[in-house]
Amino acid sequence: MHSYTQDLSHDKIRVVYFYLSLLRILRAVEFNDQTCMLYVLLFSGRTLGKV
Repeated sequence: MHSYTQDLSHDKIRVVYFYLSLLRILRAVEFNDQTCMLYVLLFSGRTLGKV
């Protein structure tokens, strides 16, 4: 049980890092807002589906 909680928090950290790097990439490439939202929605859906 304890190890499961640790894995969960580790996944959260990885997700946060992924979002930060994603935002940095999107800002660098200067996608428009719609494309940004599309990527965020796709990633969120995939993450929720995995959990």
